[in-house]
Amino acid sequence: MVKKVTRRKFMLYGAGAFFASLAYFFTHSGYRIMGMNRKERSFLKNNDLTTIKQGYPGNEIVNGKFAGGMDHSPKMFGRVLKWRLSKNPQEEEKRDDPYRLQVRNDADFFDVQDDALIWFGNASFLIRLDGVNFLLDPCFGKPPFVKRLADAPCSVDDIRNIDYLLISHSHYDHLDGTTLQGMPANGTTALLPLRLGSTVGFYNKDIKIQEAAWFQQYRTPTGAPDVYLLPAKHWSSRSLADANRTLWGSYLIKGKDTTLYFAGDTAYDGHFKEIAELFPDIDICLMPVGAYKPPYIMKKNHTSPSEAVKAFHDLGGKVFIPMHYGTFDLSDEPPGEPVRIINDMVKQRQIKGETRFLDPGEIYYL
Repeated sequence: MVKKVTRRKFMLYGAGAFFASLAYFFTHSGYRIMGMNRKERSFLKNNDLTTIKQGYPGNEIVNGKFAGGMDHSPKMFGRVLKWRLSKNPQEEEKRDDPYRLQVRNDADFFDVQDDALIWFGNASFLIRLDGVNFLLDPCFGKPPFVKRLADAPCSVDDIRNIDYLLISHSHYDHLDGTTLQGMPANGTTALLPLRLGSTVGFYNKDIKIQEAAWFQQYRTPTGAPDVYLLPAKHWSSRSLADANRTLWGSYLIKGKDTTLYFAGDTAYDGHFKEIAELFPDIDICLMPVGAYKPPYIMKKNHTSPSEAVKAFHDLGGKVFIPMHYGTFDLSDEPPGEPVRIINDMVKQRQIKGETRFLDPGEIYYL
């Protein structure tokens, strides 16, 4: 029996979808009101840090917001609204997809002494390199209005021995306030994109802060790995009022014998080849492969599996480790589709180098 939808319910559903779409658009796109002055331009970087790209003036700022984010036009708002009000063409396939991440529940990896990395799901990693512990984009909680498909392999209370916290941008599935509030941070320094320090400090005042522009090297002690902030094609926001007011980026961690690249959230663009020119010997690439449908929304913000592989080839990496899939319900594709696509590419020998899928909580020794 088909349930009757009253006019009132229809209007409520429609209004809810409209305002959800409006909130999504303002929060994620940095939309500008038509006619707003765009003449105030400047460049910003941390003058206390080394800039590794010759002549780089810093990140461009237009009217107080970092340039280069998602399309700001009303046309993009229409696309977001269309997406939120349209049926997902893969709805049944997504609903019936049995794929789920196999989580290994264990917290002993925080005490690992050898060089290793551990994936916590989405874009969250623990990396131990040359005796230094890096925690990347930790999100042990749940972003607002987003369904979590796989739990973290441990709790926030288990986090310990973190030397450096790296956060690629301000979105809730990468910068989780609950995680930052709960983690012990005595002795922890956050290596962040420009203007993100106040947000991190709001959640945990014990964390020390360094901020960088793209192509800048953070200050780390002699003998510790070098860490660089590098470009990404994305955007930032945590509310309707702060779109693109903080910078976003990717990271490169260069140890004595191993170099790792963490792409953060990004669409495919020319920055991967640019990074390879600066760092021609990257060993491991942590690459996002999920949240790519519908492409008319996601293509300018996230990489599809094939685009992530193309970026990996641009980088010249040796080991391809997929991330940003299977943890949160962020888009239209079924949760296991990225895995199936990449496995098929492996079978067809379309990926140069090693491909390594990780279970959340699995220790991958470097």
